[in-house]
Parts: sequence; structure tokens; C-alpha cells
Amino acid sequence: MERWLRYWLSTRTHLHPASLPHYTRDVEQVLIPWLGTLTVADLDAPLLRARFAEIAKTTNRRGQPQFPLSDAAPRTTLCAALNLAVREGLIEANPAKHIEIHGYGRPPHRPAGRGGRCPDTAEEGGGWRRPGPAWPGCGRNTRTGR
Repeated sequence: MERWLRYWLSTRTHLHPASLPHYTRDVEQVLIPWLGTLTVADLDAPLLRARFAEIAKTTNRRGQPQFPLSDAAPRTTLCAALNLAVREGLIEANPAKHIEIHGYGRPPHRPAGRGGRCPDTAEEGGGWRRPGPAWPGCGRNTRTGR
């Protein structure tokens, strides 16, 4: 896997300049340490789920959960690398295509207010506010805030 991931990275020549460092980080810091000793043919969905579950239990050098801002980044990078392996005939199907990743430190989803109302309205008892412009679907005018 290590050789394949490095080869795949070397073929990424038509990327946005900001994308290659992210792919490189995913490959060098996550995928090679956790999957590098395997062969492409060894990979299957249960094995990948188990490995990503192990990765999710680890912390980065700051003591925070791995990839709190983008929990799917290493899986997406692996999926892209394995898509090339499928196109080149190394494997028949991409085992990373349909796996879900859980536990990378993303806060749980907070549902919108009851009855379609904004979660930060007085009748909801205050509560958290979404950063940025008015909550979508609130019925507020985004220009005036009313």
C-alpha cells in the first residue's frame, strides 16, 4: 500500500495548489502508518472499517482527536487512490467507497428548533446560535435580520 499511495500522489499533477498538501498529509500521517504494510489486494471494507476505528481512537500531537475539522479526509484520499487502482486493473472494486467513518471528534448534530422555528428564538428558551448569517429557513430577512 505504501508504494501505491506514493505512486498515486506522484500522479496528482492537475490539482489546485492547496489540495496536494492535504492529500500528502493524509497519505504520510495517516494512511501509510496505518495501511502501509498491507497490499492493495489485502484491502476490504471490514478491514478498513477496523483500521479507521483504531485511527479514530488516537489523538494528534496536540492531544486532540484525529482530524476534527474534516473527519472524512483520510477516507476520501484513500478512496481516490483506490479509484485509480480500479481503473488500472489492480482491484475489481474500491473497498473504501462505501465505508463510513465515525468518531473523529466532530460534535454531534444539533437538530433545528421544533416546529420549524429557529433554535435561537425566545420561545425555544434561547440556546445555541449558528455562526454566520441568519439560520436558513427561519423566515428572517437576511439583510435586516428580522
